[in-house]
Amino acid sequence: MSDTLDWSGKQLVLDGHVPDELGECINKIGQFYLDCTKAQIAAADGLLDGFVIWGDVAYKQTMLFDPEYWREYFKPWVKAMIEECHKHNLPVIYHGCGNVSLIFEDFIEMGLDAYNPLEVKADMDAVRLKKMYGDKIGYCGNNDIQVWETGDKEYIKREILKKLNAAKRGGFIFQSDHSVSSAVSGQTYDYIVNLVREYGKYPLQLGEFNLEI
Repeated sequence: MSDTLDWSGKQLVLDGHVPDELGECINKIGQFYLDCTKAQIAAADGLLDGFVIWGDVAYKQTMLFDPEYWREYFKPWVKAMIEECHKHNLPVIYHGCGNVSLIFEDFIEMGLDAYNPLEVKADMDAVRLKKMYGDKIGYCGNNDIQVWETGDKEYIKREILKKLNAAKRGGFIFQSDHSVSSAVSGQTYDYIVNLVREYGKYPLQLGEFNLEI
């Protein structure tokens, strides 16, 4: 639903002006996306395993606009899409970049199954969130792509094993927190995959990186 910002005036938001007219547009596009959700589920005819909703509404430090504006215009449509998916027993992941700390509890309240990508550079931390919210929601991503890009094996291992603490009692999907760039070599990627296969098995054995959750 962040398409609304592209189509209706992202510069207005960047300048700090979020008019009611934009809210009207959000509602129309929200209805369109809800209809698309229903149509996709019907077209799949039982073949879907889950559903992903996406919409970037935050910068690295905070949201693009006041959280109350999001709650008034965006939240009802996101909630409606989640509920539609749940009617068909489909778990839902929401993808939204940036720091969404101010509305993270709203996603829990709506019954979202998991949040992605939990960008490290936006101060989102799956381990910290797991301590705060436990199994109320799933955590997806949060492995710092900037660390992967260094190619430093010890640095990468520390990042991976620390974040695997979020997998305690389940509810964590290991992923990078952003697209894997060409700066990550094939050898580095293989190293990461093998690390997760070795240390991501239950019971978790994280050694010096073990944290109390």
